[in-house]
Amino acid sequence: MSLAFRQNLLYLKDVVESLVYIFELYKSNKQIEKSSFYEFLKPVFGLGLVTSPASKWRVRRKLMAPCFHPELLRGFLTVFNERSVELVNILQQETKRDFTNPMKYLANATLDIVCETMFGVSVNAQKNKDSKYVNSIERLQDIFMSRIYKPWQWFSCTFKLTEAYKEIVRNANIFLDFTTEVSAFRI
Repeated sequence: MSLAFRQNLLYLKDVVESLVYIFELYKSNKQIEKSSFYEFLKPVFGLGLVTSPASKWRVRRKLMAPCFHPELLRGFLTVFNERSVELVNILQQETKRDFTNPMKYLANATLDIVCETMFGVSVNAQKNKDSKYVNSIERLQDIFMSRIYKPWQWFSCTFKLTEAYKEIVRNANIFLDFTTEVSAFRI
């Protein structure tokens, strides 16, 4: 077993342990207040499920619970399996490299699954490297993460003066246009 493969396995183990921890937090009623860093997401997501305060989030979470009923999710097993096989094939190719960070691949697989199951639209995030939608999400993620490490960008008044803010607006528009287009298609 190559060193890179072992490193990837250790990384995936960390991801799984993190998910278990997140699940435990999710079940808790004490740990549901959002960090102030969630404010950074509001220009794109507004006060949706991800960014809303605990009082609104709790109500919305209960409203969404039926969407995650096991019987309903069973109907999406084909999509889960097909996208997972794609992910495994991509990761098998990546084992030939010295080191691979699987996060991008996991994120793209998740994006494929979410878009196909929720919107009924395939974005082919795992295969299509030139997708404006996928690239905009990746860029938004990079800017959000970068902003966390730049205290001078924590305040909206100073952040709005930066190139990163202009880039967020551009990429958020791509993201929101796609979402609006898909929503209109579904209706």
